[in-house]
Amino acid sequence: MRKNPLSTIGTISLLFFLIFISHSEIKAFEVEEPINALIKKHYKCQFSKPDSAVCYLNQALEIAGDDVNTTIRINNIFGWYYANRQVNLDSALFCINRAVNLIPVADDSLQIARAMGYCGHIYTKRNDFKNAIKWQEKAITLKLILGDSAAITNSYKLLANNYRNLANTSRKLGHDYKNEELYKTALSYYSKALSYCNNQECNAFINKNIGITYLQKKDFSTAENYLEKSIHLFKKLKNKKGEILSTVKLGKLYRETGQYQRALKQFQIAEQFYLKKEKKNSIVPLHRNIARVYLDLGNLVLAEENAMRSLNTSQRRKEDYSQLETLTLLVKIFAQKKDFKSAYNYQQQYQSLKDRFSYHQIKEELLNQHLIKEINANKIKLELMEQDKVIIAQKAQNLTLGIILLIVSCLLLFLVGMYLYQKRIQKLGQKIKAESHKRTLVSQALEDERMLSKQLQTEVEQHIRQLSEIGKPNGTKIDKEAIESLYQLRLLTDEDWTEFKRLFLNVNPNFFDKIIKENPNISMGDLKIAALARLNFNNTETGKMMAISAESVRKARYRLRQKLQLEDNKALQNYIFSL
Repeated sequence: MRKNPLSTIGTISLLFFLIFISHSEIKAFEVEEPINALIKKHYKCQFSKPDSAVCYLNQALEIAGDDVNTTIRINNIFGWYYANRQVNLDSALFCINRAVNLIPVADDSLQIARAMGYCGHIYTKRNDFKNAIKWQEKAITLKLILGDSAAITNSYKLLANNYRNLANTSRKLGHDYKNEELYKTALSYYSKALSYCNNQECNAFINKNIGITYLQKKDFSTAENYLEKSIHLFKKLKNKKGEILSTVKLGKLYRETGQYQRALKQFQIAEQFYLKKEKKNSIVPLHRNIARVYLDLGNLVLAEENAMRSLNTSQRRKEDYSQLETLTLLVKIFAQKKDFKSAYNYQQQYQSLKDRFSYHQIKEELLNQHLIKEINANKIKLELMEQDKVIIAQKAQNLTLGIILLIVSCLLLFLVGMYLYQKRIQKLGQKIKAESHKRTLVSQALEDERMLSKQLQTEVEQHIRQLSEIGKPNGTKIDKEAIESLYQLRLLTDEDWTEFKRLFLNVNPNFFDKIIKENPNISMGDLKIAALARLNFNNTETGKMMAISAESVRKARYRLRQKLQLEDNKALQNYIFSL
């Protein structure tokens, strides 16, 4: 059974379509893998090779191309890296803003929530707590939809921290009218964070933050309860770091409430831990707090000793802010010791450091501006590269589609050619069949003609015998050869009629003259009918001789009778034989 060409074309087209789709999916898979590999390389060299870490992320951005969700993800990593590893907040904010700008056209809720959360985190580090609150609130709204308890807890905690920091900043600036409201909002968010908290460690950290908030509110009794609760939870969890952080905050509470010995005890516990772990970044402010306690107790020697330890460590670590605070404390200590010369020297160091620090701030700002310009230039370069990449990809896609279309077109042409070839063969077969049928009909017609000729020959022989018996009117014998020639003729052309007439007159010499003499208006066709009637031909035989139908012969005889004014065929026959 022959297959339908249209179904064949459809099958081939579907096959090419499936190959094209599978090729696209494989290509997408191949693109995804290098991005993850580059991100892993970035994490491995964050500390050892910062330039390479940035380079890997830039390569990942180039591969991501127009993939919005992947681009947001990479920019999120960029923002976190600049904010927490290089501590370059301007670059961090620039990268995270690139992610935020793509949020309207993205559909990956997790990456969108992270972009909002990182944006709030960066604003927190910049001490822009209002913007930090705005972005954290947006992040919480999306995380509530996602239903990630840990992420929701963290966001509520960060949001509460921002409200608390905003209250502290407001207090420092003298704007105390909103402090209570801000602290209240912070505590409400800490409560929400606790409701989503699903482990004891999270619970301990939030209790610590609540204690710090009440400490900043000057609600010392409530703050003490929460801090002691957090210390108890950290001990239970064997989280020494968390325990020490709460211990330091409790020490500050005791100092502010005048419980200097209890404060000193808490600070000394923390000091032993930091010295053992060599946590120099934490030991500097701790020694300063111990020095403050000794200053409050009036033990100026130990106050000076701990202040100098803090100053020396901060100088080695080049911590300018820490040095400024410690120098201020040393000025107070030496002023109480009545050592005004030393107090003056430390005051000069404080002013010099402050001036130098201001210079470094200006220089860093200029460097950041230069970096932003460089990032913008790189961004333009990357955009141009992306455009070139899109153009190249489009050309490659067009070439692939062109090749596919060419192959499909060739297949279609081949199938159409085969279809037309089969049609032509079919038509030729039908034509051959028709010709064969025609030959059969012709052969049948020839056979019928042969049979008819044979029948006519038989009838002619009968007529000849009859005429031989009748004889001529004058009694002469009929010329048999002339009669046989008459019956073999066919009256189809003028030459046939002339020959017929010659032979007929040999048998009936005056027949035509007599009939024309009696009927001058008689036609040539009437004469032919009369002559054949004289030869005793019936209608069918006359029609075959003249190549007309029997009905036409009947009508011709009818017209002849009217012209001769005869009533019927018998009268016509008698008239003709009487001539």
